[in-house]
Amino acid sequence: MEAFNWSDSGSVSVKVEFDWDFSAKFLETVDGKGSDLSSAFFDSREIPNHQWKLQLSDLGAKLRISLLHYVNTKGILANIVNPFQVKIAIVNKNRVKLHQHVVYSHIHTFVYFDLSKEEILKSNCRQVDGSLTISCVNECMVKKQPASGIPQPVGINCTHQLTTQLEELFDDMSFSDVIFKVGGSEFPAHKIILAARSEVFKAMFQHATKEKSTNHVEIDDTEPEIFKELLRFIYSGRLTSATMEKMAVGLLVVADKYLLTELKSACVRHLIRFMSIENCLELLLLSECNYHHPAYGLREEAINFFRLHPAEVILTDGWKKAKQENLALLFDVQEVAFCSKPDDEFRFAK
Repeated sequence: MEAFNWSDSGSVSVKVEFDWDFSAKFLETVDGKGSDLSSAFFDSREIPNHQWKLQLSDLGAKLRISLLHYVNTKGILANIVNPFQVKIAIVNKNRVKLHQHVVYSHIHTFVYFDLSKEEILKSNCRQVDGSLTISCVNECMVKKQPASGIPQPVGINCTHQLTTQLEELFDDMSFSDVIFKVGGSEFPAHKIILAARSEVFKAMFQHATKEKSTNHVEIDDTEPEIFKELLRFIYSGRLTSATMEKMAVGLLVVADKYLLTELKSACVRHLIRFMSIENCLELLLLSECNYHHPAYGLREEAINFFRLHPAEVILTDGWKKAKQENLALLFDVQEVAFCSKPDDEFRFAK
């Protein structure tokens, strides 16, 4: 078994390999309106509670290949030792891997890259029957299992119960010691929990600040419903899919403000996955509201999406509203998208 140069004597390298065949007709569409395709789930007995699947998305002239990682959060998550490696490639009829992409990463849920359809078709990737094959190899560092017959110490894992209890504490806020005033609403909370989860709150309550002395914090740049869900995540580490669908943009902004990297990453993945004609401009204009874009990768994806669908985005109500309120800003958006300005020159008009 091929192994990484990862020094961990208590772990072994495990590969999860999967090949997926699909029809080359998926490459014939050019309008970006083809339906997504998904493979079957694949997994390994050596890595319980983890499953993966591949997904193809039609982006017009490009094809997006995504790897989705699903984890059973009620199962054992700690058996994987970070990091792990993902190799995705298109395999031709001679089993030669073309257009291979390699990613080294920690446990996550979403890896993707885009390929030109024309480039794929010109590279002689088709199988004998005309289909295409994607090869995916995940290599993970997994903790060694103890030798059979030898008694081993048994650890304790009550994290699920802890999460439930923290959710209950969020619901009733017993023994709270700070009040947040947000847009006419008040939210009690616990300094110790906020400080443990956010370096921004830690600094706020650690130093001689007005917030520390008065136990009151006024927030004037966030909607109450957004702040409530931010607190929910701080306490429980969980948010519903309905909340993400409705508030992902707002949560991304506050996650960036309070340095909550897990929430920020989850919002970015959600917004990239569900980017559309209707929300593309909103994602580009985050800089206008916050003086910097909270996620560089998301901004780049929104720019690329706009390049692929300029006519459709310009016809949206959001574009018409922005045109009335800040025409110069829209000129900057178009210039960034189509005039190939360097990244360090990216500026929105103020």
